[in-house]
Amino acid sequence: MQEAHPPQGHPIQGKLLIRNHPSSDSANNQSIFIPSTEPNFRPGKRRYDRKQSGYGGQTKPVFHKKAKTTKKVVLRMECTVCKYKKQVALKRCKQ
Repeated sequence: MQEAHPPQGHPIQGKLLIRNHPSSDSANNQSIFIPSTEPNFRPGKRRYDRKQSGYGGQTKPVFHKKAKTTKKVVLRMECTVCKYKKQVALKRCKQ
């Protein structure tokens, strides 16, 4: 019996990342991930600054209803053997 449609997409490949040490329980260096400040020359910022410049006052809405008082803490884990890096999100808490 013939299928109505041939299978679509690519076949699932193997894992792309192979860790080169036998134990997955090796030691990790843990640090709290702190995102860097966003650059001023990204396209949205350039567009916003261009629109704001000149006469006419505030051109976009300013958000005032901030509800969240906590942030999700992210741990950045790095394997001491193979230098594999992984980020793990924890629950919300005050920093």
